[in-house]
Order: sequence, then C-alpha cells, then structure tokens
Amino acid sequence: MGLLRTLFGAGAAERKGMAAPTMATAISWAELLGLPVAPGTVTSGDALRVPAYAGSVRLISEALSVLPARIIKVSDAGEREHVRGDRRARLLDRPCSWLSWSEFVAGLTIDAMQRGHAFALATRGPDGEIRELLPLGAACTVDQAAPTEPPVYRISLADGTNEVHTRADILHIRCFDGRAMPEVLAGPLSLSLSLMRHVENLFRRGAKPGGYLKPKKQLSEDAKKNLKKAFDAAASGPENAGRTLLLEPDVDFDPAVMTSVDAELTGVWERATLEIARGMRVSPHQIAEQQKAPSGNAETMGAEFVRYCLLPWIRMWEGALEIVLFGPDEWPFEVEFDATEFERAEFASRFEGLAKAVTHGILNPNEARSTIGMPPYQGGEKYVMQGANVPVSALGAPPAAAPQPPAGGAQQ
Repeated sequence: MGLLRTLFGAGAAERKGMAAPTMATAISWAELLGLPVAPGTVTSGDALRVPAYAGSVRLISEALSVLPARIIKVSDAGEREHVRGDRRARLLDRPCSWLSWSEFVAGLTIDAMQRGHAFALATRGPDGEIRELLPLGAACTVDQAAPTEPPVYRISLADGTNEVHTRADILHIRCFDGRAMPEVLAGPLSLSLSLMRHVENLFRRGAKPGGYLKPKKQLSEDAKKNLKKAFDAAASGPENAGRTLLLEPDVDFDPAVMTSVDAELTGVWERATLEIARGMRVSPHQIAEQQKAPSGNAETMGAEFVRYCLLPWIRMWEGALEIVLFGPDEWPFEVEFDATEFERAEFASRFEGLAKAVTHGILNPNEARSTIGMPPYQGGEKYVMQGANVPVSALGAPPAAAPQPPAGGAQQ
C-alpha cells in the first residue's frame, strides 16, 4: 500500500469519494505500467480512436447540426423580421446540391476541431450572387502577414496551381485560435491510446502471461518447447476454459496475478477521460462518464453546455456566415441560429414557457402556436395580459358601465 499512498494519498480501496488523480499522477502510473506516453505525436485519425474524444466531437458537431439558421432583417426601430425566399436564405437550407444544412455544419465543425480551421468556398454566378457553399477540406490554407492585415486564402487545385481568395469568398470556421484539438489534448489522448493498446494486449493477446511452468529439473531447449506447446494445446483458448489440467509429476504451475499497478489502470483511464472532457468543454456525463455526473442538476448542466460550449461555436458560425453572405453596406441583415431546437426535448418546460409568454403579452397565441408547428386560429392574433386575459389594447380603458334596469321596471 506504500506505493498507492505515495501516488494517490490512499489505497485503492480507500479512494471512494476522493478526487480523481491528477494528470501528472496518471502519467506516473502509465510509466509504471511501461506504457509509452509521447505527447505531441497524436494524429487526427488516431485521436478519433479514443472514445471520449470521438464522443465529444460528435456531441458538439451533431448538436450544432440540428440548429436551423435563418436570415434576420433588423429595422431602424430594432424590429426583427425573418427573411424568406431570398437566395441567401436558401443557402442556409441547402448549401450545395449534395449536402443538407445539417451535414454541412457537422462536417465543417468536425474539420475545425480536427485541423484547427475549416473552409468553404462561396461560388458566385455572373451577377455576383452566391450560388453554392463548397466545403474545401484540407485543400485550403490561410496566411495572414500581420494581425492588422486581412487574411489570404489559397486553394490547391488538382493541376498543382493555387487560387487566391479573400475572406469575402471563404467561409472560415476557426477552432481554439487555429489549433487542432488533437494538438491541444495531445497529453491525455496519447495516454488514452497507450492504455487502449495495453488493455487490448492484456486481455486479448496476453500482455502478461497466464502463468508459469516450473520444471523440477533442468530441461533442454527442445524439451522446453515441447512442454510449452503441449501445455498451450491443453490449457489455452476459450474452448479449454474450466477444464481439468493434468500436469507431469515433475512440473509445477504458478498462475500470474494482476498487480496493484495493473489494478490502478481504471483510475488512470478515468483521469485521461476527464482531461479530454475538460479540454473539449463538455460535461463528463455527456460522454457516458456517469460516475462524475452530479445528481439532481442534469438540466442545469445541459444549460451550461449550451451556454459555455455551444454558444461560442454558434456565434462564430453566425459571424463567419455574415461576412460571406452580406457586404459591408448590408448591416441590417444578420444570421441567427435558432437555439430553441434544444427545447424540443423539454416538452413540459417549453409549453410552460410559451404559456407564460402568452399570458404576459410577450407572444400572441398564434405566434406561440407557430413555434410548435400548429396553425393559427381566428382571434389568436390578439395580445392578452394575465388576469382576465384581455387584449392589450383594452388595458387602461375605463371599465364598461354597468347595465341599467329597464325603465319602470320593478326592483326584485
């Protein structure tokens, strides 16, 4: 237990409820296991072999891909109008002939995380209008001589030549100041890959021997090979599991046991997973690390994921699209991602919010119905206020006079 206490402060059996080991401690355990950990050598393809990283990439890219985008025209009075039918608005539904909007957003977001940058070329017709947004993958590079100068984009063509474009023609999504996430998370990713290889060898090919044959007398090399071959044929493989093994009288067998260092492998792996989740700005429970999910506040953590992880991506996408779709003199137009799509899963919360918006005069009933795909009804265009649910236009008007009894009528 001395080694366990040195590295973790307590034995494995006493760590329940304690903080997870630090990354430095996890690497120390990896070194004890004899695992090569070489940060900075993880490729984007190898990184996706790590379930925690691949799950985080899918979580972010697929969450963004379900959000519809729309063009908003802002009036001088601040009123916002959804623009429909415009050529640019149609690009936000079908960027090009072979990609839907969801596929387009997911693909470029993954490219940005994997490479640090993602690019799409805005192709224009003779009239200067954008016809398509074409993903460029690794065919595009960006150069910027100085922070005060605009970037220059170079597209490598099949014939070996380059096309040069400005930012007005290139949809540019940048991740973490242009650094790829496999580079940023090289340490925990490299550790995770080493652990995966070790576990694969341990349980599939036998990184440690199943046991030791101890002859009581000296054997020749040929005799050793024959003894091992005969023992493997009788005891190795799942088909021989549980069978009774008969040994020669002059041979003993000692089974190999898992050491305390091997037993701590789970803790090391957990540390690496937490580091990946921290770097990707996702909660551990969202990539199936349920042991680190606090009870009772999953909804709050979901809101924090939207606010602190997805919202920066959303703002980056909106800004990049506005640069490409609109010229400098087209300020009243904006691109807006509709984040209310996240509320679809929260049926009760969504309807409660709509009901409050209607009873407080923020939305009229028809506007509330349109958000859930319901048709309008006659009279639903009036705004009402809670209480008697009277039209807003009637607020502040003098109350109607009480009806008068008919002339000459007897008082009952």
